Formats: sequence, C-alpha cells, structure tokens
Amino acid sequence: MAQLTNKMLAGLLSKLGFEPGNVTSKNNRVWEHPTSNCTLFLPNNKVNEAPRPGDIVGVRTQLDLDGQEFDAFVVKGELPAQT
Repeated sequence: MAQLTNKMLAGLLSKLGFEPGNVTSKNNRVWEHPTSNCTLFLPNNKVNEAPRPGDIVGVRTQLDLDGQEFDAFVVKGELPAQT
C-alpha cells in the first residue's frame, strides 16, 4: 500500500468537493463542503508527512468510507465508483 500523505488526503477532500479555507490560530486548516455545509478541521501539517491516525479515522468517519474504500483511495488515488 502507498504511504498516505497530507497532500494525498487534501487531494481526496478536493476531489469530493471540499474547499480549503483559512488556517486557525491552532494551526488547523478549515475544509468546507459548500453543497452539504460540512466542515472539517485538519492540522495544517507538512504536505509530505503522513497524517495522524486520528485524523485519518476522523475523515473516514465523516465521509462514511469503510476501510476498503479508503485503502483503495490510498493505493489508486481514487475512490471506487458509488452506486
């Protein structure tokens, strides 16, 4: 499996329609999804570093992705087609 990076995670959010917003005073990037009004806060860490495990779980949970779907994204860089 490919090593997930913060850049890849940001790419996933962008592909799903999230837009990066401002960075808070606690160094969290605000990600907003205008269609659903969903807002995520993720650490604004270096793009080449791996996301923290808790952040990955939080994103998977908020996006309602199971482990296989998320792992497929990490390997292929894309999500499986939704039916």
